[in-house]
This record gives sequence, C-alpha cells and structure tokens, in this order.
Amino acid sequence: MTGGKEERTLEETSTWAVAVVCFVMVGVSIVIEHLIHLVGSILLAVGAKLQMIITKMGLRIQERGDVVKGAPVVQPGDDLFWCNRPRLILFLIHFVLFTNAFQLAFFMWSWGHHTSFVQLCDTPSLCLGDTG
Repeated sequence: MTGGKEERTLEETSTWAVAVVCFVMVGVSIVIEHLIHLVGSILLAVGAKLQMIITKMGLRIQERGDVVKGAPVVQPGDDLFWCNRPRLILFLIHFVLFTNAFQLAFFMWSWGHHTSFVQLCDTPSLCLGDTG
C-alpha cells in the first residue's frame, strides 16, 4: 500500500476486463500460429519452384548437347520464374530466412532465461569457445 493507494486483487477485478485480456491473448496466439503456417507454405512453394528451375535448366543443357569440360553451359532466364520476376523468389527467400532467424533468436533468448545457459555464459571461455 504505497502512496495511499490500495492494491486490487483478482477477485475485485471486473469480469469483463479479465475476459478482454484472455480474448486478446487467444487472438494473438491464433494470428501467430497462422503466420507460422504461412511461412512454412512459402518455404515449400519456393523450394518446389527452385527445384523445378534447376530441373528445367538441366534439361536445357541436355537438349543442347554442348559439353564444356569443367563448366556446363547454363543460360538462366526470367521465363523460369513466377511472373517472369526472379526478384519475387529472391524476396520470398529473404523473408523465410529472416523469419527463421528471428524465431531461432527468440527461442534462444527465451530458453536462456529459463535454464542455466545464462550462467554458463558468465564464463568467457565457454561463450567464445576457448579451449585453452
């Protein structure tokens, strides 16, 4: 009871406020789950497209029949990509890499607060990988 104000307990909190907080938490978790599924779908689509591009380029080399020792004669073209825009695939690859890196960093940050990983990093030789 600091400053003359009384602290409220959960029993004194109105029901609608608790319901709103729960609703917001459930809504945010559903949105995050959908975003994770979206990233997975993008990853599968881009991977399948890149595999198709490599296959088509290999078939073009085989049809041409030109063989140069050490390096295949490959001529990539914009016609292999969606909407003839290779930058779209590049953007999607960057997006997936960024979200994966962000998720991994968040996992390591949250895991470090709940285990003795933070205590291990107090010793510089363990964090930096020094063996001597």
